[in-house]
Amino acid sequence: MRTKTVAHAVKLNYFLKLYIYVRIVSCTATLSSFSDWLCRPLVSQTARQYSNIIYTPEHFVEMLFWIEDKRFPIHFGVDPVAIARAVAFNLRGGALQGASTIAQQIYTIRISRSRKFSRSAAYKIRQIVYSLYLSAVNSKAAILRENCDAESSVGSANIESSRSDADKAEPREEWCNDSRCNQSL
Repeated sequence: MRTKTVAHAVKLNYFLKLYIYVRIVSCTATLSSFSDWLCRPLVSQTARQYSNIIYTPEHFVEMLFWIEDKRFPIHFGVDPVAIARAVAFNLRGGALQGASTIAQQIYTIRISRSRKFSRSAAYKIRQIVYSLYLSAVNSKAAILRENCDAESSVGSANIESSRSDADKAEPREEWCNDSRCNQSL
């Protein structure tokens, strides 16, 4: 009789853990979809504004926001919502989720040019501190411009080929040489 009770308790414990796991996954997926729905107008509007400031096609900036950092215009260098989502997904196992912002990626780009690095807790803390500093001393447009420059220099995005023929016909200044680059949106 006691063996049946223990087996029943173990089975109940397993189903309770499974239920909690499913609820967490369901909750994070729902929050992620809700976040996408909320961010849609923000991403479209700010992509248009930033593309004019940094002389980059609007669709490229919008794609960059959706793929890399959809809350770029509203966070302070670190995205707490993305961190919470990544922690929830990573705790359940499977494919790892990232939460690096564009400002945090600039730190990785700068570090990788000079030396090898390992993704450890100490590295993430240095990355977060650097992105907070970068966001405090630079405008969002300057941060975005540096990221676009790095992306195009490694060949992962060919910005020049995505420019329209009308844009190609006009003489183009260097990235962000004028005063508009330093304005905050």
